[in-house]
Amino acid sequence: RRWATLEGRAFVRTEPERIAEAVRRYAERYDRTPGPNPSRVVIEIELTRALGRG
Repeated sequence: RRWATLEGRAFVRTEPERIAEAVRRYAERYDRTPGPNPSRVVIEIELTRALGRG
């Protein structure tokens, strides 16, 4: 099995350019573009520690 834990400070971003970049990356990764959502935000994590098994 795979798992990941990310620790650090999280920031909620509402800037349109950050949201557009997040949507672009999502579409690239999952090969589909999410529908419009005026309430969409981006959560950025400033990592201090990452644990996982892959």
